[in-house]
Amino acid sequence: MGRVVDGVTGAPLRRAMVSAYGGNGQDEHGQYQQHATLTDASGAFVITDLPAGRYGVSASKNDYYAVEAGKDGVAPPAPVDLSPGARARVTLSLARGGVVAGRIVDESGEPVSRVRVLALKFPEGRSRGQFQPVSEAQTDDLGHYRLFGLMPGEYLVQAVPDTSMFGEVTPAAQSGVVPTYYPGTPSRAEAQRIRVRAGSEVTTAHIALATARLREISGTVTSSRGQSVTRGFVMVSEEADGFSGTRAGGPIQDDGRFKVQPLPPGPYTLTVITGAPDDPETEAAFVPVTLAEADLEDVSIITVPPATVTGRIVFDPAPDDSAIVPPRFPLIFQAVSGTAANGPFSASGARPADDGGFELRLHGEGRADPGPADQWPRGWMIDNVLVGGVDATHSGVEFHAGEPVRDVQVVLTNRGAALSGTITDRGGAAVPGASVVVIADQGPNGSRSAEPVGGVADEQGRFTVGPIRSGAYVVAAFKAVRSIEPEDLDRLKSGGVSVQLARGEKKVLNLRLTPD
Repeated sequence: MGRVVDGVTGAPLRRAMVSAYGGNGQDEHGQYQQHATLTDASGAFVITDLPAGRYGVSASKNDYYAVEAGKDGVAPPAPVDLSPGARARVTLSLARGGVVAGRIVDESGEPVSRVRVLALKFPEGRSRGQFQPVSEAQTDDLGHYRLFGLMPGEYLVQAVPDTSMFGEVTPAAQSGVVPTYYPGTPSRAEAQRIRVRAGSEVTTAHIALATARLREISGTVTSSRGQSVTRGFVMVSEEADGFSGTRAGGPIQDDGRFKVQPLPPGPYTLTVITGAPDDPETEAAFVPVTLAEADLEDVSIITVPPATVTGRIVFDPAPDDSAIVPPRFPLIFQAVSGTAANGPFSASGARPADDGGFELRLHGEGRADPGPADQWPRGWMIDNVLVGGVDATHSGVEFHAGEPVRDVQVVLTNRGAALSGTITDRGGAAVPGASVVVIADQGPNGSRSAEPVGGVADEQGRFTVGPIRSGAYVVAAFKAVRSIEPEDLDRLKSGGVSVQLARGEKKVLNLRLTPD
């Protein structure tokens, strides 16, 4: 039983869907049993006839997102341990998504209908990465668009016109209407970010479609063995402030040549992949180029083989659950720095063998982390990552094209640490619905260890955050739910409360609100 509330205003939310899954058993398909109900007009819900066991409880509602302080993604289900005949009360927080709206016009100021408009999201807590479209709209007959249900964070807004309405863009035409970023530029580097907060509306994101002189990129692709590459794809990405996204692309022809569609002048990265990313014969290349006032011809690209990462997943303590061992989940490594970190092949995965052994391939060079966290079995988390016995938990696993990385141990534990306590204001009064953010006090921006975790206080101002891996952290509390951007980290680390957590430690920490 419990309530579902607006994480920003504290108001009850009616007709929210509440689900509880788990307990002590799985069905014949290996899935945990799920029980669901809707909240009433006061936001209250009751789920009855649950067998004793551990459950995850979550809530959902159209145009709302689940709140976890400091993060912009869906919050994990609240853990509830239910003993026979007992009752448990939980408060779940949802926040209404933000809105970005505006008008699309041509170079004469006339409205343009049927323009595809995208909201591109920056990764939370990362200083580098690839942003992806998370919402899409189309302009009406007056050129208006509205992107809604957006989670807090920073966005680029891009208008993608139907070029058939303006005349087909061809090399012969040499110029034309092109995809345009807010406030009116074809260059991603010159685009302005739009900050979205929970429940906020930005209604002045108007875009005047840009025209640009367009140029082609063409050339040849050769393998590391000196042979012409006869299959694969060339993608063109554009980078700005450490973030990138795919702009164009084209196939590699039978003679090893490629050509991508016309683009505006600017700096780009050519990403070449010769087959399926996990195929041991597949090679790749990442080549920076600058497109100026003339076509870029005869670009010669030489691909290289991937790095091969081998190792083992280790459970500590060893589980006795046959649903966990042997491991039946895919292992994913994510490049967080280097040539592949911002591109379409920044992640690679493999399914571990029965003994936990794995082999996967990473293209390019840089450092990688195992992630995301939701790939692990429920209740388990990373304790540390070792390479040849050396701790690489915070630095990441270093890899180079064509070279092996051996003896990688990914140690998982179900003995995560936890923080609990009460959030009060300066007068000592409890603050219901306040948010707490826990930030690792080490690790570079962009690494998994720098990503914040958090929780939301209940009606008595009490909070619980966990499980958390052992280490040093800084904890801060805020009156309203908020997302944490990379530029916030240093300020929060200097103004928050420092805490050291050992594996499995449960620590009580009472917090005062941190000034925004």
